[in-house]
Order: sequence, then structure tokens, then C-alpha cells
Amino acid sequence: MKYFIPVFSIVLGGICLCTTVPAFAVPIDSVVVRKKAVYPGGQKELEQYLSLNLRYPTAALEQQISGEVWISFLIGEDGIVRNATVEKGIGWGCDEEALRVVNSMPNWRPAYKSDGSPVQVKYLLPVVFELKEYK
Repeated sequence: MKYFIPVFSIVLGGICLCTTVPAFAVPIDSVVVRKKAVYPGGQKELEQYLSLNLRYPTAALEQQISGEVWISFLIGEDGIVRNATVEKGIGWGCDEEALRVVNSMPNWRPAYKSDGSPVQVKYLLPVVFELKEYK
């Protein structure tokens, strides 16, 4: 008998769209960011937050849906996460779940320009929903 176990793979090193511009992203400002925005506690804490708060949607689990949901959001000058949107989704409730978790994140440490003033940046975070098969 086969069992499918939901596994959340959080692809970290989410891409901070501060100074580099991949083909699918547009920077907010053309300023050079001296310090990138950081989740409180760093990448390991972000991974822990996502793994503890993300729930595999029942519909996706029943249909054995897996894949990546790409969420973009702004990190304001005050560190507050705003305007989270799905850039690339997989449906079956995964998009909504990834948005829910991103929207409930605690405040980040904001990015800073070279003159030391905080600046708003756009962040792109891939959240992977994956089912592992165990025999």
C-alpha cells in the first residue's frame, strides 16, 4: 500500500529584487541597496516559520497536486509585508495557502540604501508543495 506524505520544501534564498533584475521582475527603485531586507532571525527562521505555518490544502492532497507557488510581496521601509500576490500558481488551494502564510509573516528588517535610509523592496519567494511517496 502506498502513502503520500505532504512535504513542504521551502526554497530559500528567495530572490530579493533589490539590485538585480531577472527577466520576470521589476525593481521598485533604481537605487543601490546596501543592506538587503532580512526575515527576523534570518533564512533558517524563515524556513521554520513557513514549515510550521503552511498547511497542505485538502483538495491538492486528494488530487496529488504538487509544484511551486511563486509569491511576490513588498517589504516596506518599516519592514511590514504588503501587497502579496501570486506570480505563478498551481491552484487547488495551494496559491491561497501560500498567500495566507506570507500575509501573516512578522515584520522583516527593512532594506537600506547606501546613505543609511530604509527603502521599500520587492521580494519573490518560491514555496514548493511536494508529495513524497512511501512504501
